[in-house]
Amino acid sequence: EERERERHSQCHAVSRRNLMKMINSSGSRLRVVVRVRPPLDAERRDDICSLLSTDTHSHSVSVRHTHRVRGTQTDKRFSFDGLLDRTATQGDTFAALGVKSLIRSVFEGFNATVFAYGQTGSGKTYTMEGYDYENSTSVQADPKARARPVPRIRTSSQDKIGIIPRALAALFDELELERSNCESAKKGEKLAVRCSFVQIYNERVLDLLNPASNGLKSGRGGGGSGN
Repeated sequence: EERERERHSQCHAVSRRNLMKMINSSGSRLRVVVRVRPPLDAERRDDICSLLSTDTHSHSVSVRHTHRVRGTQTDKRFSFDGLLDRTATQGDTFAALGVKSLIRSVFEGFNATVFAYGQTGSGKTYTMEGYDYENSTSVQADPKARARPVPRIRTSSQDKIGIIPRALAALFDELELERSNCESAKKGEKLAVRCSFVQIYNERVLDLLNPASNGLKSGRGGGGSGN
């Protein structure tokens, strides 16, 4: 058992050295990865799918543009650090973003962020959460609170869960490894995790862990505080 723990500790140290090499050799600490969702039925009927093409080898997206006057068509090509096409699964997305490496970097004292950006209906919530949802009116603690959908955590398919629950699972796996290997465990120190879950919508900050929250006004001069 002691040899096995020592072997894990050595492997853990090697992976951390490789992580530091990757961070130090990277020209930019910001990476942009685009995920293209499958088209909706209405988009298929309107032939919108033909306006967008992807190339996973070059990590590029081409958008076809039609000139309003001349009627000519041109393709505009955009390249990114990574590209996930419509066939990519939730697991593919999690792996492509290197979230596990980001979590390991947090233990080294770095800040790490995964930020989903896109228009309404582009698939941000599905990518980040991936749960099935139901109406929350029956579980509202405050009748004046804004109604929100409630995730069906127990019945949602594990293959569809998104970045947030996968990252939390990976975080606690890393914590367990850290607890068994790090020097702080021998000193009786404890590892603590604090979590906040907020949403910024229409310039209001909503506490998603508090069903009675109506949101605080964001922006300069905005008052109020919260945990």
